[in-house]
Amino acid sequence: MEVFEEIKKKYEKLSSDELLEIIAKLTSELARVQTMLWTKGRERSIDYSGMPCLFDEIEFEADQVEKNPEVDSKGQNEDSDSSKPKSEKKRGGRKPLPDYLPRVRVEVDLPEDQKICPHHQVPLEKIGEEVAEKLELIPAKVEVKEIVTFTYNCPCCDSSFVQSQREPDPIPKSFASPSLLAYIATAKFVDGLPLYRQERIFDRLNIELNRSTMARWMVRAGFTRYTSHQSHAG
Repeated sequence: MEVFEEIKKKYEKLSSDELLEIIAKLTSELARVQTMLWTKGRERSIDYSGMPCLFDEIEFEADQVEKNPEVDSKGQNEDSDSSKPKSEKKRGGRKPLPDYLPRVRVEVDLPEDQKICPHHQVPLEKIGEEVAEKLELIPAKVEVKEIVTFTYNCPCCDSSFVQSQREPDPIPKSFASPSLLAYIATAKFVDGLPLYRQERIFDRLNIELNRSTMARWMVRAGFTRYTSHQSHAG
């Protein structure tokens, strides 16, 4: 109780924004310590009981496929369930890329001077084509959205002053958009990417966005979501 009273006395005069700032910093610091104790330990280049080292992961996975080609993409052996009848399956096959992905056609054609028969000097006729599908990954696109509002007034009087209104900001007085908050939250809570690593990613894009700010955003976004849910529930 003494510790509680001491903490209460220390912070009771602070505003809600100042308390959120402290919570964000402590959350970021806790995540950093947890990362040092857990993530860093797992990523050390040490081999335990045949487990792959960090920098040997590619070679390890490739070697595993060569030794056991029947292991599927989830790392489970197709013949592990003895209750199911075994059947011959084609090896080396690959599932086609999903149909819902957009296709960009890139044609690799012959030069015009090679479309002439060297023996009869007549134009060659196209008799077929071969399509090879490659999966392209486009890096995340970052842009600044300028939200412009307009003000109108009657030229004859001052009583018809009208201004357009934009949607309220998810985090007031910040440049955080809903898509940016969603990206940070997904990377943090779904993909397990710590805020300090996200800070490095933004730094490579020449965007100054430190982990304390992102932590504060996550706290405020969570509080806003909670209060919004409570208001609708009430």
